[in-house]
Amino acid sequence: MGRKRTAVYLMTAMLLLLLGMTELILIQRENFPFSVEIPSDGGSETIDCWRRDGCFYVFLPGYADPNQAVLKINWLFPVYIEDRRIGGGEVCGGFPQWEPLKLTYKKWGKTYEETVMFTQSARIPTLYIDTASGSMDYIHEKKGNAEAGFLRLYTPEGALDCAAQISAMNGRGNSTWADSEKKPYGLELTQKADLLGMGAAKKWILLANFFDPSNISNKMAYDFAEAVGCAFTPECQWVDLFLNGNYAGLYMLSERNEVDPQRVDIAKDGSFLVSMEMGSRWRGRNYDAFFTRRRNFLRIHYAGTPTSRISEVWQRVEDAIFAEDGLDPATGKRWDALIDVDSWARQFLLWDVFAEYDAATLSKFFYYDSRKDQIFGGPVWDMDNILNQSGLLPPNILASERRYIWNRDEESMFYKLYQKDSFRETVKRLYREEYRPLLLELADTGMDRYLARIQSAAAQNCIRWGMSSPEEAVRRQKDYLLEHIAFLDEYWAAEEDYCVLEVLAEQQWRSYAVRRGEPAEFLPAEGVVWQDYETGEPFDVRAPVTQNRVIRKIDNEEA
Repeated sequence: MGRKRTAVYLMTAMLLLLLGMTELILIQRENFPFSVEIPSDGGSETIDCWRRDGCFYVFLPGYADPNQAVLKINWLFPVYIEDRRIGGGEVCGGFPQWEPLKLTYKKWGKTYEETVMFTQSARIPTLYIDTASGSMDYIHEKKGNAEAGFLRLYTPEGALDCAAQISAMNGRGNSTWADSEKKPYGLELTQKADLLGMGAAKKWILLANFFDPSNISNKMAYDFAEAVGCAFTPECQWVDLFLNGNYAGLYMLSERNEVDPQRVDIAKDGSFLVSMEMGSRWRGRNYDAFFTRRRNFLRIHYAGTPTSRISEVWQRVEDAIFAEDGLDPATGKRWDALIDVDSWARQFLLWDVFAEYDAATLSKFFYYDSRKDQIFGGPVWDMDNILNQSGLLPPNILASERRYIWNRDEESMFYKLYQKDSFRETVKRLYREEYRPLLLELADTGMDRYLARIQSAAAQNCIRWGMSSPEEAVRRQKDYLLEHIAFLDEYWAAEEDYCVLEVLAEQQWRSYAVRRGEPAEFLPAEGVVWQDYETGEPFDVRAPVTQNRVIRKIDNEEA
């Protein structure tokens, strides 16, 4: 009898241990009480809730019908929402959205009280990606790490747009990758696919837009570039991204700048695609690239001819632009025969009207079409930091008219171009006739329309990543755009009434226009030492500016 009792005790203990281990495994794997199964075109998708500061969030995609989105209980212990026991099978439509609800669960006789909130995104596409490992850990470990996977892309209405194998998903980007939790990604499919009608291709990009609280900058700038005729502008669309069932936020699914009939459609033989970059950032990486004689750094994205030939073609352009007579010494050709002036002017102006923070410096693309034997400006890229998102730029910034890139050895081709009467007049004409009316429309109603399309998606993204209000960011952008337009109107109407200050501060060169006889009040004065870059003499930002000057900010050690 004692042996039987002992056996029963042992079996009971083992069962309890098994139940406890099962619970611990579930908690470790899931870390949340329930997941949600969403009927989708031809099947279903399962998404996990997400937890921060004692609140569990259920992020529903825009296409989901809350009355068909079913809760699936993951824990073995009782779970209650607003004192109602959830047994699985309940639908999300039974609970109010965007309200914190009381969540109670019991484990090992102890009761825990937290909150749960149900939210739903805007009517935008939804992208699910499952990696081969079921985790993003390896990809996030190092930017170069890649992993295979599978994607499903749904339209805003919930129709399956594409299901495709991913041969490689990897991290990409520079400052966004290094300095933000929300990572940008590159995707390479095993076969070409036409995603959301943007043209069939294997390579795609997911832009995180982490430093853009408005979430509209890249989309707005790309659409604007397309409207004013900037060739081969990449198409892009907002998507809600779910990685291995976890909500990853609001992303921008974008075409990649590459030579292809669906993208940069130029002759492959003899042509090339390059981008201006920071030389120190790319040093030591295994990329095809070259420095010009004026220390500008170009990364090669496509080479239909040897690197030596690419460097030679680009150098001829640089030499002609900087030559006093505007002629390339090697060929005798004028600068405006070596480049497509219209596309360079459109790109220059795009950076200026949007006060693009990295104008003429980082991730700025150019292509050479061997059929036309000219270098063209574009396609546009990397426009998330525009309209003073950084909060560091006054309205009188001359975004593209900066003589030096990073130091005095790196001289800007665009600065020299702007000194040429014909180029400057082209820029002014494009501004008056094409850009300015569209900019005013953006400030009036356009930016609000962009925000309205993604408002609840942006709200979910704010919760997930702790970002600031997109409404406030768009308001600031609108105000800045109107101030910047007013400045450009005055500046381009009478440049002779202005002086240009070239300013070196925090290892960045910027150019600003100051009305002759007025002080540079936009520069900080209290506790800051400024000096003339050439002479070292003090420069008083509160004194009237009467001529063009090159100045720099002195840090505490130098002072």
